[in-house]
Amino acid sequence: AAPMLYAIILMALALYKAAEHWRETAGFSQLTLVKVLIQDQAIYFIMVIICSVMQILLDQLDITNPLLADLLDMLGSPSLLSVLGSHLLVHLKEAGERGANGGTSYRMKTMSSIGFS
Repeated sequence: AAPMLYAIILMALALYKAAEHWRETAGFSQLTLVKVLIQDQAIYFIMVIICSVMQILLDQLDITNPLLADLLDMLGSPSLLSVLGSHLLVHLKEAGERGANGGTSYRMKTMSSIGFS
């Protein structure tokens, strides 16, 4: 219960930041990197919920059909989340290589030069 509560809090914070970005930029048209982060986190969260539900169903129901039991076991497997996590990292790397946000922070309008004495 505690890990799911923690995940719900993180998802709520991410959605709050997404709404803030949405208001500041009139959509995600200029913030493709933020868009990728929010979309990928939402997909991952939904998949965590699906995997958890499948494991709960597998544990709570008396399933006599071995095919259905194997299907629920595969859909609830944590290894599926590992593969999805790797995919999300690759997706984020590809967005960065495309030059999303010009490689800068969304809040920075100009770059200051560093002065050494």
